[in-house]
Amino acid sequence: AEELLAIHDDGDVTALELAPDRNTLAIGHADGTTRLWPLDQATFDAVQPGPKADGPVLRLQFDPKTRYVYAHTATGVVAVPRSGPPAVSAKIPGTPVAIA
Repeated sequence: AEELLAIHDDGDVTALELAPDRNTLAIGHADGTTRLWPLDQATFDAVQPGPKADGPVLRLQFDPKTRYVYAHTATGVVAVPRSGPPAVSAKIPGTPVAIA
């Protein structure tokens, strides 16, 4: 856990999720930021940005083909492509149990 905190020091790590293809680790933070860590890259390479949520990330989720990343918060879910967040993220309001 200490290594993950060193990756991003703007907030505590609140959620982790390994992608179905086992090549990417999603890291969620209390400040709403998320990072995507490609596990096949060197540890000194930059971690990629993930979805930006409007509150603490409670859970992270990938779709089965690892094309999209979902950041769950207390007020909804932010969805973005795994390849990087678009200029405007899609937000699904409410508290869904799962995204399918």
